[in-house]
Amino acid sequence: MLWRKSFIYAKKRSATAIAKGDVKLFYLEKQEFINIIDDKIMEFLTQRIYLQDDSVKLEDFVYIKTLGVGNFGNVFFVKNIKNSFYYAVKAISKSKIIMQNLILSIEMEKRILLQTDHPFIMKMVCTLKDENFIYFLMEFIKAQELFDVIRYIGLLNKQQTQFYAASLMITVDYLHKNKIVYRDIKPENIMVNEKVIKFY
Repeated sequence: MLWRKSFIYAKKRSATAIAKGDVKLFYLEKQEFINIIDDKIMEFLTQRIYLQDDSVKLEDFVYIKTLGVGNFGNVFFVKNIKNSFYYAVKAISKSKIIMQNLILSIEMEKRILLQTDHPFIMKMVCTLKDENFIYFLMEFIKAQELFDVIRYIGLLNKQQTQFYAASLMITVDYLHKNKIVYRDIKPENIMVNEKVIKFY
Protein backbone atom coordinates (compact mmCIF):
# COMPACT_ATOMS: atom_id res chain seq x y z
CA MET A 1 0.00 0.00 0.00
CA LEU A 2 2.81 2.41 0.77
CA TRP A 3 4.03 2.49 -2.83
CA ARG A 4 0.92 4.47 -3.70
CA LYS A 5 2.05 7.46 -1.65
CA SER A 6 5.64 7.36 -2.91
CA PHE A 7 4.55 7.21 -6.56
CA ILE A 8 1.70 9.71 -6.45
CA TYR A 9 3.13 12.25 -4.00
CA ALA A 10 6.86 11.79 -4.66
CA LYS A 11 7.54 10.90 -1.03
CA LYS A 12 10.11 8.46 0.26
CA ARG A 13 8.73 5.13 1.37
CA SER A 14 8.74 4.63 5.11
CA ALA A 15 9.00 0.85 4.75
CA THR A 16 11.94 -1.33 3.77
CA ALA A 17 12.01 -4.76 2.19
CA ILE A 18 14.61 -7.41 3.00
CA ALA A 19 14.96 -10.41 0.70
CA LYS A 20 15.88 -13.86 1.92
CA GLY A 21 17.92 -15.71 -0.69
CA ASP A 22 18.47 -14.87 -4.36
CA VAL A 23 15.87 -12.58 -5.93
CA LYS A 24 15.21 -10.81 -9.21
CA LEU A 25 14.34 -7.15 -8.90
CA PHE A 26 11.89 -5.53 -11.29
CA TYR A 27 11.28 -1.82 -11.03
CA LEU A 28 9.04 0.77 -12.63
CA GLU A 29 9.98 4.41 -13.02
CA LYS A 30 7.43 6.90 -11.72
CA GLN A 31 6.79 8.44 -15.14
CA GLU A 32 6.19 5.02 -16.67
CA PHE A 33 3.68 4.30 -13.91
CA ILE A 34 1.90 7.63 -14.52
CA ASN A 35 1.77 6.93 -18.27
CA ILE A 36 0.00 3.57 -17.93
CA ILE A 37 -2.77 4.56 -15.51
CA ASP A 38 -5.77 6.66 -16.43
CA ASP A 39 -7.61 9.32 -14.41
CA LYS A 40 -10.09 6.84 -12.91
CA ILE A 41 -7.32 4.60 -11.56
CA MET A 42 -5.47 7.64 -10.20
CA GLU A 43 -8.67 8.82 -8.49
CA PHE A 44 -9.15 5.35 -6.97
CA LEU A 45 -5.54 5.18 -5.70
CA THR A 46 -5.78 8.68 -4.21
CA GLN A 47 -9.01 7.73 -2.47
CA ARG A 48 -7.43 4.61 -0.96
CA ILE A 49 -4.55 6.73 0.36
CA TYR A 50 -6.98 9.00 2.21
CA LEU A 51 -8.79 5.94 3.59
CA GLN A 52 -5.52 4.70 5.11
CA ASP A 53 -4.66 7.97 6.83
CA ASP A 54 -5.38 7.21 10.48
CA SER A 55 -3.54 10.32 11.71
CA VAL A 56 -6.71 12.44 11.40
CA LYS A 57 -8.29 14.14 14.40
CA LEU A 58 -11.85 15.18 15.24
CA GLU A 59 -11.00 18.84 14.74
CA ASP A 60 -10.04 18.09 11.12
CA PHE A 61 -13.69 17.60 10.18
CA VAL A 62 -16.68 19.84 9.54
CA TYR A 63 -20.26 18.56 9.77
CA ILE A 64 -22.32 18.66 6.56
CA LYS A 65 -25.48 16.67 7.29
CA THR A 66 -26.96 13.64 9.04
CA LEU A 67 -27.04 10.49 6.92
CA GLY A 68 -28.89 8.20 9.28
CA VAL A 69 -30.23 7.72 12.79
CA GLY A 70 -30.11 4.28 14.42
CA ASN A 71 -30.61 2.55 17.73
CA PHE A 72 -26.89 2.33 18.44
CA GLY A 73 -25.66 5.56 16.88
CA ASN A 74 -26.07 8.27 14.29
CA VAL A 75 -24.15 8.56 11.03
CA PHE A 76 -22.96 11.93 9.75
CA PHE A 77 -21.56 13.20 6.47
CA VAL A 78 -18.34 15.16 7.14
CA LYS A 79 -15.53 16.82 5.23
CA ASN A 80 -11.84 16.89 6.08
CA ILE A 81 -10.85 20.56 5.99
CA LYS A 82 -7.22 19.67 5.25
CA ASN A 83 -7.76 17.78 1.99
CA SER A 84 -11.48 18.28 1.17
CA PHE A 85 -12.09 14.51 1.28
CA TYR A 86 -15.51 13.29 2.43
CA TYR A 87 -16.19 10.63 5.06
CA ALA A 88 -19.08 9.08 6.96
CA VAL A 89 -18.79 9.15 10.75
CA LYS A 90 -20.74 6.85 13.03
CA ALA A 91 -21.12 8.39 16.50
CA ILE A 92 -21.97 6.05 19.38
CA SER A 93 -22.82 7.33 22.84
CA LYS A 94 -20.45 6.05 25.53
CA SER A 95 -23.26 6.05 28.09
CA LYS A 96 -25.43 3.91 25.77
CA ILE A 97 -22.56 1.47 25.27
CA ILE A 98 -22.24 1.04 29.03
CA MET A 99 -26.00 0.96 29.74
CA GLN A 100 -26.66 -1.72 27.09
CA ASN A 101 -23.48 -3.67 27.85
CA LEU A 102 -22.13 -3.23 24.31
CA ILE A 103 -18.43 -2.91 25.10
CA LEU A 104 -17.47 -6.32 23.69
CA SER A 105 -19.71 -5.88 20.64
CA ILE A 106 -18.19 -2.48 19.82
CA GLU A 107 -14.67 -3.82 20.28
CA MET A 108 -15.41 -6.76 17.97
CA GLU A 109 -16.96 -4.49 15.33
CA LYS A 110 -13.93 -2.21 15.49
CA ARG A 111 -11.47 -5.10 15.19
CA ILE A 112 -13.26 -6.68 12.23
CA LEU A 113 -13.72 -3.43 10.33
CA LEU A 114 -10.08 -2.42 10.79
CA GLN A 115 -8.79 -5.73 9.46
CA THR A 116 -10.96 -5.76 6.33
CA ASP A 117 -9.70 -4.03 3.19
CA HIS A 118 -11.70 -4.95 0.11
CA PRO A 119 -13.23 -2.85 -2.71
CA PHE A 120 -16.69 -4.30 -2.02
CA ILE A 121 -16.64 -3.59 1.73
CA MET A 122 -16.99 -0.15 3.24
CA LYS A 123 -13.58 0.80 4.61
CA MET A 124 -13.10 1.98 8.17
CA VAL A 125 -10.23 4.44 8.59
CA CYS A 126 -9.93 4.62 12.38
CA THR A 127 -11.80 5.24 15.60
CA LEU A 128 -11.86 8.55 17.44
CA LYS A 129 -13.39 9.64 20.73
CA ASP A 130 -14.27 12.57 22.89
CA GLU A 131 -15.84 12.90 26.33
CA ASN A 132 -19.26 11.57 25.29
CA PHE A 133 -18.92 9.60 22.08
CA ILE A 134 -16.88 7.00 20.21
CA TYR A 135 -16.60 7.68 16.48
CA PHE A 136 -16.06 5.24 13.63
CA LEU A 137 -14.54 7.15 10.72
CA MET A 138 -15.73 5.37 7.58
CA GLU A 139 -15.49 5.56 3.82
CA PHE A 140 -18.39 7.57 2.38
CA ILE A 141 -20.16 5.76 -0.44
CA LYS A 142 -22.64 7.72 -2.53
CA ALA A 143 -25.15 4.92 -2.93
CA GLN A 144 -28.59 3.49 -2.29
CA GLU A 145 -29.63 0.32 -0.56
CA LEU A 146 -30.27 -2.58 -2.93
CA PHE A 147 -33.72 -2.80 -1.32
CA ASP A 148 -34.57 0.70 -2.62
CA VAL A 149 -32.99 0.02 -6.02
CA ILE A 150 -35.20 -3.06 -6.49
CA ARG A 151 -38.28 -1.04 -5.53
CA TYR A 152 -37.29 1.54 -8.17
CA ILE A 153 -36.38 -0.77 -11.09
CA GLY A 154 -38.59 -3.76 -10.24
CA LEU A 155 -37.55 -7.38 -10.00
CA LEU A 156 -33.98 -8.02 -11.11
CA ASN A 157 -33.49 -9.67 -14.47
CA LYS A 158 -31.10 -12.58 -15.00
CA GLN A 159 -28.07 -10.39 -15.81
CA GLN A 160 -28.63 -8.12 -12.81
CA THR A 161 -29.19 -11.09 -10.49
CA GLN A 162 -25.96 -12.73 -11.66
CA PHE A 163 -24.05 -9.46 -11.15
CA TYR A 164 -25.22 -8.95 -7.56
CA ALA A 165 -24.93 -12.64 -6.66
CA ALA A 166 -21.37 -12.80 -8.00
CA SER A 167 -20.42 -9.59 -6.16
CA LEU A 168 -21.79 -11.02 -2.92
CA MET A 169 -19.97 -14.32 -3.41
CA ILE A 170 -16.65 -12.51 -3.94
CA THR A 171 -17.24 -10.45 -0.79
CA VAL A 172 -18.29 -13.39 1.40
CA ASP A 173 -15.37 -15.46 0.10
CA TYR A 174 -12.98 -12.69 1.18
CA LEU A 175 -14.55 -12.57 4.65
CA HIS A 176 -14.46 -16.35 5.07
CA LYS A 177 -10.79 -16.46 4.08
CA ASN A 178 -10.20 -13.97 6.91
CA LYS A 179 -12.15 -16.13 9.39
CA ILE A 180 -15.11 -13.73 9.48
CA VAL A 181 -18.71 -14.96 9.27
CA TYR A 182 -21.26 -12.36 8.16
CA ARG A 183 -24.81 -13.44 9.02
CA ASP A 184 -26.91 -10.44 8.03
CA ILE A 185 -26.96 -10.47 4.23
CA LYS A 186 -30.12 -8.76 3.03
CA PRO A 187 -30.97 -6.03 0.45
CA GLU A 188 -31.05 -3.35 3.18
CA ASN A 189 -27.36 -4.05 3.98
CA ILE A 190 -26.11 -4.02 0.39
CA MET A 191 -25.16 -0.67 -1.08
CA VAL A 192 -25.38 0.04 -4.82
CA ASN A 193 -23.18 2.97 -5.75
CA GLU A 194 -24.27 5.70 -8.15
CA LYS A 195 -22.08 4.40 -10.98
CA VAL A 196 -23.99 1.11 -11.06
CA ILE A 197 -27.38 2.80 -10.63
CA LYS A 198 -26.77 4.89 -13.77
CA PHE A 199 -26.83 1.72 -15.88
CA TYR A 200 -30.54 1.20 -15.15
